[in-house]
Amino acid sequence: MSKKIESLQIIRAIACIMVVLDHTEMKQFYNIGQFGVCLFLLISGFVMVLSTEKKSKNIFIKRFFRLAPFYYLMTIFAIVLGLIAPQFMRVSEINLFNVVKSFFFISAKGSNGVYNPILGIGWTLNLEMAFYALFTIATRINKKYRAVITGVVLTFLNVLYYVFGIDHFYTQPYIMFIVFGMILYYIYKYLDNIQIPMFVQYIGYIISFNVVILVLVLNPKMEINWMLPAALICFASIVLVSKDITFNRVLLYIGNISYSIYLTHTFIIKGFVRIIRPVTEFNAVNLLFVVIYVVVAIAIGAIAYNIVEKNLFKKTIKSL
Repeated sequence: MSKKIESLQIIRAIACIMVVLDHTEMKQFYNIGQFGVCLFLLISGFVMVLSTEKKSKNIFIKRFFRLAPFYYLMTIFAIVLGLIAPQFMRVSEINLFNVVKSFFFISAKGSNGVYNPILGIGWTLNLEMAFYALFTIATRINKKYRAVITGVVLTFLNVLYYVFGIDHFYTQPYIMFIVFGMILYYIYKYLDNIQIPMFVQYIGYIISFNVVILVLVLNPKMEINWMLPAALICFASIVLVSKDITFNRVLLYIGNISYSIYLTHTFIIKGFVRIIRPVTEFNAVNLLFVVIYVVVAIAIGAIAYNIVEKNLFKKTIKSL
């Protein structure tokens, strides 16, 4: 695995941990999960352009079988849990219509005005699946300009939200992170063969992480405000990475299993918060429990990865 791809896994790990921390419901971690989602979507846009530079056959089918089987399994689990123990899961209303929409990666609009599938955490996957479908169509139209075509359509959808006030799942500000991810790929491609001095690389990292910390402290309410720091940290980690950097193996592993952690962690965290101890208020004892909750969620995600995702579903993908 190249250093630049390894750096993507590091960012996945950081994004995943941010999302898990957010769901502990500790006030100090409120909104940090949104930042994690921003990073995931940036990486998604970046990787789709990168992975189709040479091979562009069966794009949607491969991505579908990469994400769908485990998502379906956890959706079924969420339905069962939502019916027998609804106090442990905040899911969309369970009815045939919402179940069908969930299995077609379409988020249902709840009574609170929020678009969510049955498996609440799956809303990002619904957004990504729509992106994969659009990107596949754009590739069929013109492979060379596939990112441009996709970016124009996504930007137009976002304009509908900001200019015309059309509030829909597919017009939300989050879609622009995918566009920025595709743009980052072309910046990466342009700078890839340029030797960047080490001190410039370190300055890039310092600036990126300081901007991230600043935004976390300010705790903005508008998702669009997360775009700049997310883009900066992603750019610094992917484009300005040194070939001599040795990445933390634990974070690399968490990055590799981040999808399994992402799909399973809400069941673990919500169960702990409701059965063992709520950790809303910030204090030393609650912080200790947060660490325990996060570690257990990652451990169970690792088990799920090795038993389900790795052994069952990845074999299907390799056969395509």
